[in-house]
Amino acid sequence: MRRSYMQPFTAPANLRASRTYIDNLKGSKDAAEPRFELSVVFAMLGVTLFQTRYEDAAPPHDEAHQLHLASRNPDEERDRIDWMRAVNLRYLGRSDDTLPTLLNIARRIDAMPHLAVFTRL
Repeated sequence: MRRSYMQPFTAPANLRASRTYIDNLKGSKDAAEPRFELSVVFAMLGVTLFQTRYEDAAPPHDEAHQLHLASRNPDEERDRIDWMRAVNLRYLGRSDDTLPTLLNIARRIDAMPHLAVFTRL
């Protein structure tokens, strides 16, 4: 909620606590669903970018990418993660690295039967 209400400097503590709970419950009968874990990681990534901590964004990007298959729509989730990675690379001054990613996403969007999916990106 803190992230949603644009409180990015107070949200990380709550997200880290959520992450700790998820990690502590792994392997138990009460383990969190991977989709929930992905949403927490993705929120952590968003807060990191919003705080302009671009150098710190690589680990949550990688973790989100590893979890994207747990999504209800893994292809769309992969594109959201890749899009954020490309934006982050641009902010890091690595614009040349962003173009291939953005072109790949554009090709996949062009091949989609319903272009409304693009609005989620």
